[in-house]
Amino acid sequence: MKYTSIKVDQMFLINGILQGMYVLQKQLIEHDITETEVWSNIGYMVEYLESLKSEISANIMLSSYTEEYHG
Repeated sequence: MKYTSIKVDQMFLINGILQGMYVLQKQLIEHDITETEVWSNIGYMVEYLESLKSEISANIMLSSYTEEYHG
């Protein structure tokens, strides 16, 4: 059975970021946070996702190579 190369901890991080986006949206609607603060937090989340994207891409390349070598 073939699985994606996304690790469980990476899935938790992605889920956490998505939940964080929801919280930011809710805070903005309720005026608990300014738009500037929202964009600042989104910037951090995007940086984190870019880093995660690189890590996941490396895992995919490694697993593809491993499958070719052992398969």
